[in-house]
Amino acid sequence: MSHEQNHQKSEKYDLQQERILEPPEALVSTNPLKWIKIFGPGAIIASVTIGSGELLFSSREGSLFGYPILSLFLLIVIMKWGISYCSMRHMILSGAHPYERWTHFAGPKGWFPLFMVLIYVVTYPIWFSFLPGLLGTASVWIFGFGDKYFWATGFVTAALILLLLGTYNFLEKIQIILLSLMLLFMFIAAIVVRPDWFEVFKGFFVPQSFQYPDWALEKYPKDFANRTLLAEITMAIGAIGGASFDYLGYVSFLREKKWGRSHLGAASASQLEEIASQRRHPARIWVRAALIDSIASFVMLILLSACFVILGRMILQPQHLVPSQDNLLNYQGEFLQVISPWLLPLYKIAVIFAFAGTLYGGPELAYRIFSEYIRTIPRLHQSINQ
Repeated sequence: MSHEQNHQKSEKYDLQQERILEPPEALVSTNPLKWIKIFGPGAIIASVTIGSGELLFSSREGSLFGYPILSLFLLIVIMKWGISYCSMRHMILSGAHPYERWTHFAGPKGWFPLFMVLIYVVTYPIWFSFLPGLLGTASVWIFGFGDKYFWATGFVTAALILLLLGTYNFLEKIQIILLSLMLLFMFIAAIVVRPDWFEVFKGFFVPQSFQYPDWALEKYPKDFANRTLLAEITMAIGAIGGASFDYLGYVSFLREKKWGRSHLGAASASQLEEIASQRRHPARIWVRAALIDSIASFVMLILLSACFVILGRMILQPQHLVPSQDNLLNYQGEFLQVISPWLLPLYKIAVIFAFAGTLYGGPELAYRIFSEYIRTIPRLHQSINQ
């Protein structure tokens, strides 16, 4: 056997022994259309975060600041994408979730993951109790009967039943459908209102300064007189694209997908050296899946943000209206109906899809965050698995 043949043989990995799945054809294809098969976890995270940020705050900031806010949104989305992709890449190559790495911080063992989980324990119930109420209020406006408690209870019950009966693959497929339909409907609405597309493009790529418009200070003195510009913008960019806890759940979904070493646990030093030295190692090829999935997810997020900013600028700003409190959603619907009657049901359907995706995927995301923390405590994790 020649030296070249021996070298080729050494490049063929024992996938069964490594237990790293062989990368699918779609992953190594140069045809972008085949990459759609890879998209999955990103649909869940995009669908879960849209209800809180893109839908609620994009139209509000579009009304206040117009298209220039898009450059800031784009910057924030790129930064959050970087965090997500780097975390996914690390887990695919090393098999370790960020929680596992954080246990090695200086100080008492595991203090930082515990700190993060405690923050989530305090904040998540507040957000999740707010969401059904908001969906209930929107449903009364959309369907025209019942009260917000009736609708909120119904949606929460339906979401829990689906979670109990469904699997991860079912969750993924549902979220892809919801996200795709919502993006389609809102894109159509944005086109119909006929924005100045040059100004939209300029808003994305030409940074500009921000200030409250005079009409907002005059019409809503209680909302903006004592509210600094920094506080308003910080609130919006914090909601766009989700929060750090969402990304921790996003990374955990890779265990279900079995991309690279994500489902095998933390790699040893020798295994990491092997991965680093072998350019065609399967784990390194799987990194491309994280790149495809995360880019698709965050592109959808920024496109939806742009659609709602356009609606805020074209529909709300001329009327000097700012979405707030109980009027976060219905202003846009009312004026879309003035433009064309068929746009109102289109907008209502998109709203339902947005909140349904958030409500359905939220508990699964919370479960992932807690289960990953439990993995950092070997004895507890072992006792639960027995």
